[in-house]
Amino acid sequence: MTVCEETPGSVASVIKIALLNHDQGESKMRSSIQSAALVQIPILERRVATIGVAAKVAPLIGLLGTIFGMLKGFMVMQSQGGYANASMFSEYIFQAIITTAFGLALAIVAYLAHHFLYGRIRAIVHDMEWAGNEIMQFLLHDLPEEDVDEVKI
Repeated sequence: MTVCEETPGSVASVIKIALLNHDQGESKMRSSIQSAALVQIPILERRVATIGVAAKVAPLIGLLGTIFGMLKGFMVMQSQGGYANASMFSEYIFQAIITTAFGLALAIVAYLAHHFLYGRIRAIVHDMEWAGNEIMQFLLHDLPEEDVDEVKI
């Protein structure tokens, strides 16, 4: 119990709940472990959705910057009339393409971060399931009967 309390993380919380409910029977212990895991999963996922939204919105923001840059370029060319030249317009095209590039770069980084973090969350959830099942198996079936009295909390 002391190790579980001193160890931060979801797996330690699940094991602690299993130890606290070791004398309640298999169904009660299983439901306690599942409840502890269900409490931990939202804690793990709390910021990952925000990164996913950033990955989806970043290209749109870059495209919006591109549209504004192009519109400004066309407005300048229109105001110059017959004296407009390509070098004047190319400055605005350059600004428009820069906004697209930054939007795409941000989207790529955010998408990779989202994918990595989501994979880590899946791995931690798997570890919680495995640890919960293993500790339950140990406490209910593998622990020698004389040691059960020593597990009293």
